[in-house]
Amino acid sequence: MNKPFVKTHWILFSLIILLVFFSALVGWMSETLYSNNASDLVIKLKYYDLSLLIVALPVSLIALILSILNNQRARLFTLGLTVYLIFSYVVTIFICRQNNLFLIYISILTLSTFYFIKVFSDIYTTFSGTINRRISKFVAISLLFSAISGILFWLSDAISALSIHNNEMQVKVPQVLDMAFFLPLTIYGAIRLLRNKANGIWISSIMMIFFVFIGISVIMMEFGLSIKIGIEIDAGKVYSFSFISVLNIIITILTYRKLSLKVEKDK
Repeated sequence: MNKPFVKTHWILFSLIILLVFFSALVGWMSETLYSNNASDLVIKLKYYDLSLLIVALPVSLIALILSILNNQRARLFTLGLTVYLIFSYVVTIFICRQNNLFLIYISILTLSTFYFIKVFSDIYTTFSGTINRRISKFVAISLLFSAISGILFWLSDAISALSIHNNEMQVKVPQVLDMAFFLPLTIYGAIRLLRNKANGIWISSIMMIFFVFIGISVIMMEFGLSIKIGIEIDAGKVYSFSFISVLNIIITILTYRKLSLKVEKDK
């Protein structure tokens, strides 16, 4: 018998969805919210908000409904969404320090972090997960490819910045978060998955969702710059992030379809 989705958990996730909807809607519609940032960054932030409104939030709502109906895969899926939100709002907080929604961003970040810790702990201590060995190898290798590609992308960007700015590199919050936390975590999870360890299944199942939504957001920002400013789309970035997103959509479908969840009676 599956352990039901705790009422306080889905209420918390509902609150997160409402706050994200409010902040993203204001960000997309307001002409002044991001006015303290450079014009190209304003466009990126607006189209990031648009990606939340038309992609992340509808999927979050579906995942929430399925979780309430006691679908444990959907519940695991919500953890990937909250990792994406944690990344998004840490970046937003540091980029948009002078912003009327600053406290909303802090609230989303706090609630998302709390939700992730509580639900991950609940799943980890309650369920055991198994997946087809061949599929797990394919998933692990795909995640390793995604993570290593991300590290190489940021390294090339950092090296380029150092050469241009004469050893004076501008700090990019996404770069720091990715290289210090999210990409190493993905590599760790993929290696643990290759070794058929339980935490490898959980971490990999979460991080592949993160890659899907990050890829979609970056692509939308690139198209936003092209539409609003008329600059030529960075084809290399769009193609690479499209490939990463599609690859992770494929392994997400494979993983969540074949993932077997069982309640651990001894826990």
